[in-house]
Amino acid sequence: MSHAEPDLPTEVDNYLDWSDKGRAGIARYLVGLVLILVVFFLLGQVLSLPVAVAYPDHEDSLIQSTVILLLSFVIPFFAIPALTHWVHQRPSWSVAMPRRELRGWDFGVGFGVSAVVGLATVAGAALVGAIDLEWGGMDWSRWLPLLAIGLVGLLIQTGAEEMLFRGYLTQLMRRLTSHPAVFLAVPALVFAAPHISNVKSLGGGPLVMLPYFATGLLYGWAAYRSGSLYLSWGLHFNNNLFNLLVVGASDDILKSVAPLQFPGPDLLVTTVIIVVQCALTLAVLLPLIRRREAAGSLRVSEVAHGHA
Repeated sequence: MSHAEPDLPTEVDNYLDWSDKGRAGIARYLVGLVLILVVFFLLGQVLSLPVAVAYPDHEDSLIQSTVILLLSFVIPFFAIPALTHWVHQRPSWSVAMPRRELRGWDFGVGFGVSAVVGLATVAGAALVGAIDLEWGGMDWSRWLPLLAIGLVGLLIQTGAEEMLFRGYLTQLMRRLTSHPAVFLAVPALVFAAPHISNVKSLGGGPLVMLPYFATGLLYGWAAYRSGSLYLSWGLHFNNNLFNLLVVGASDDILKSVAPLQFPGPDLLVTTVIIVVQCALTLAVLLPLIRRREAAGSLRVSEVAHGHA
């Protein structure tokens, strides 16, 4: 493929604005999606499978099984931006951000709000008897290694998932339609589908997608509203790290070393808890985003006034 188009912009206001830049034909998007899905679900196993074979009893080790699970996301984490650049002849980082910059505020706010709301939701659910929260104690010999593994591995895992679902797939849908209800809902549904078997107690039926669909909508809204994947990445990263190290469902696919654990509730209770958590997260995030935008507009106005 040729080099980038000569009229390609250097930056846009929202990462979704890249959806029609460069070589943006629908056929190219479909080819790119197939390539990314192959990398995500098949080639990602190139790193994890040999380790799993080398340690046949890895399921008996929380540390080994977690490492093997997270290794499968390393190749997709780097391949998705590379494929975006190769297929569409636009910057690799355009799958995640409007311009090449680190948005620490967005990521930090997502991480912090997810932590606070997560604790509040779990505490509330335990108080009303919706979940049976139990203190299992701290096993520092496993907790500390999994802290180190989680900080790196879950950062990569959630980053890869955000670039696939809120990044490339949402840009594809944005290329097809300008209606947020559609280009946010379809990726949320696709995001929910692979998670059907994550919690064994929920049974694995199609309705198990409901709590994950709600979470996918929240992440999609956060990315769309903030203009990049940093906010949704922070939300997603803390959610998974929180479940691994702080409060975890005892039958989740990502085994937890959290000192506070609970057996997974039924689907209705799980869905209600997740929907409430998403609603609280949105209620906290929205005024923070608006305040941030107002402060940014004020700074722009002051700079413009100074040059007048």
